[in-house]
Amino acid sequence: MQKTFTVDVFNATTGQFDIGTVTLTPYHHQIGYYRDHRSQNYIVSLVDSKKLRQQIVVLPAAFFRILPELADDPIAGLAIITRKQLLSLGFVLTRGEVTFDAVS
Repeated sequence: MQKTFTVDVFNATTGQFDIGTVTLTPYHHQIGYYRDHRSQNYIVSLVDSKKLRQQIVVLPAAFFRILPELADDPIAGLAIITRKQLLSLGFVLTRGEVTFDAVS
């Protein structure tokens, strides 16, 4: 959910205040993933973790249900996902490991 705010921006050239807008979007997380050739499960790593690198195994059906935009059956890649999707995959978010988003 995006939130847009109208703000006054000082223009140093003219010495006047201009009207501007600032749009805040929910914080998104980056994951890396690849499909294991033996089990066909996805190995998913949280890329933006500050302290501990988390890695989980996700069944293909769950992976595509949570991340339908990747449904073209990728072998490996990077994706930007929301916090809700991150939690649905099974990652554990604790203070200090991942920056919590205040907007969403």
